[in-house]
Amino acid sequence: MTNTEMHTNTHHVGVKGWLLVFCFILILINPVASINNIYSSFKISSPFFELYAGLRLITIIDGILSIGIVCFSVYAGISLWRLRPNAIVIVKAFLLTFMGYAVVANILPFLAGLPANANEAMVAQAFIGVLRSAIFVFIWYLYLEKSKRVRATFPDHDINKPL
Repeated sequence: MTNTEMHTNTHHVGVKGWLLVFCFILILINPVASINNIYSSFKISSPFFELYAGLRLITIIDGILSIGIVCFSVYAGISLWRLRPNAIVIVKAFLLTFMGYAVVANILPFLAGLPANANEAMVAQAFIGVLRSAIFVFIWYLYLEKSKRVRATFPDHDINKPL
């Protein structure tokens, strides 16, 4: 290893730059946004619970799943921030779980027994929700795979190793 390569590797070691931004997203932004979404969803849906019995159940299921995702997000972010040995594997597992949740969460409202015209109105929003989540997961997964900082900070992690 040349002197320049050693400097580059040590320069990129640590939770800084985009890796720090990602930790901030996982530990703070995702949980705050999710808690806000749980509150908003309940507030918007609750007046219709008596009219559409399935809506209450779907709202509760989504809330429970959201809390699980919040916990996993914080755990993954702290693992990354504290340089835990399996942090990259944990974060990748979170990203894939988050994507699965996004699909499920956008399908759940269609199971609430709402009128057909309400379901038709939700199709575009569901598609946009899944697409936004897919873009988020794609960008951060790609970052974990290609980042010099991730490679230097987690040298034992084989970036080509599948989950």
